[in-house]
Amino acid sequence: MPLNAGSMRRIQRRTSVRLREPSRICIFPAEKAEELTACDKSAIEKLSKHIAEIRKDVQEMVNARKDANRIESEREKAIAYHDNVVPKMEAIRYHIDKLELMVDNEMWPLPKYREMLFIR
Repeated sequence: MPLNAGSMRRIQRRTSVRLREPSRICIFPAEKAEELTACDKSAIEKLSKHIAEIRKDVQEMVNARKDANRIESEREKAIAYHDNVVPKMEAIRYHIDKLELMVDNEMWPLPKYREMLFIR
């Protein structure tokens, strides 16, 4: 069942966050819950921003590669890669590096770039 803005507000007013501990239940009002979750929301927004940028840059890089691969001259193709593809790869790398710092090692299934540099 889809929720509209009015029903979302009613739910927010009525709900509170309950933290269960072995000995007692602590109940926070919705305003306090908002304050307590602000940090999590900020982190989720940052993650989402980086992921969206990665998706956009990957698509742009793929298109730039397709354009460069249509060029017959190897020299001109190399220039197109240098001017159009490499900057997109650097942009993708920037956002991936930021995500690597934000995501816990246990949840990051791949070796991180800084780890690959020092693997013997």
